[in-house]
Amino acid sequence: RKKDIKTHFNLTLVEGVESSHTNSAWAQAVMNLSGAYSFDSVRLDSQAKAVMLADGRADCFMRLPTAGYREKVWDVAPAVILVQEAGGLFTDRYGRQLQFNEDILSSEVDGLLATGACPELHSKLVDALTQTQYLQRT
Repeated sequence: RKKDIKTHFNLTLVEGVESSHTNSAWAQAVMNLSGAYSFDSVRLDSQAKAVMLADGRADCFMRLPTAGYREKVWDVAPAVILVQEAGGLFTDRYGRQLQFNEDILSSEVDGLLATGACPELHSKLVDALTQTQYLQRT
C-alpha cells in the first residue's frame, strides 16, 4: 500500500552496524534535506533492515559506504526482493535499478537507497543524495 509523503513527519532510517558500510554524517545531511521534521536512526545487521522496510516499521535505508567497499549480490538481492514485493523501491543512490549479472555489483554502485511504499520519498532522498555528494568521502 503506497503512502503519501505527508505522512512522513518523523522518518525512521535503518542503517547497518558496520562503520565501513555507512557514512553517517552524509546520511544525516540527506535526512535533514529530505523534508522530514525529524528522524530516528536504527542500526541493524543482516536482512532485518529490509524486513523493517517491508512491514512499514522503517521508511528508508541508505548504505553510503566508505571508499573501496563493493556490494556483494548475495547481500543485496534478497533485500531488494523483499522491499519490492512489499511495494517499496530499492535502487542505487542515483535512483537507478540495480543489475545482478555478476557476483559483485558494478563499481558504479557506490551507494544504495531503499524506501517503503512511498515513491515521492525515494525521489526526495535521491535529490538530497545528489545535493550532498560532496560529503561522500568524509
